[in-house]
Amino acid sequence: MVPEQLSPSLQQWSIYLAENVIPDESDFAPLLVNAYIAGGKQREALFKTDDAPEGSFVPGGMVFILPHVLAGILAAAPYILNLVGSAASINNTLTTVCNILSLHDRAKQTLVGPKPQQGNDPGQEPIHSIRRIVSIIDEQLKNTSLPDEERDCIAYRIIRALLEQPDGTIEAIGRLQGST
Repeated sequence: MVPEQLSPSLQQWSIYLAENVIPDESDFAPLLVNAYIAGGKQREALFKTDDAPEGSFVPGGMVFILPHVLAGILAAAPYILNLVGSAASINNTLTTVCNILSLHDRAKQTLVGPKPQQGNDPGQEPIHSIRRIVSIIDEQLKNTSLPDEERDCIAYRIIRALLEQPDGTIEAIGRLQGST
């Protein structure tokens, strides 16, 4: 069975995501996203690190980070969609970006992820979503050889890229959630 091809907008989104998160993988981004969405053995091959068959996505032990990023995006989908939805107005977008930068600075200073705060303040919802997204993506990236501080930086780059391309993000998450 031949996998369905990505739409032009999803191809552009995948390249944009890779260029902003893992530039070395941007040339392969549409192929990697397409294989991830196809599911089954194609998705499994993206995560193989040993004894990769010739012609697979991991020839000679080459390991891609983007499939782990996609797994993190899929796992964090409800929080990402909440964040993209809460960033609909310009004020929320600016606040969210400032909060991302603030959280990144605090995380960098303490070398631990920020702890969630309790409360019903609607302004805290984007912050909660950001924290959950970072935590979930970091968990997925632990399966790679990336050092802790680089995983943290990548998580924030992912959030920024997802917010900068909200339409592509929503389409991509829909396709990822619909994959097998």
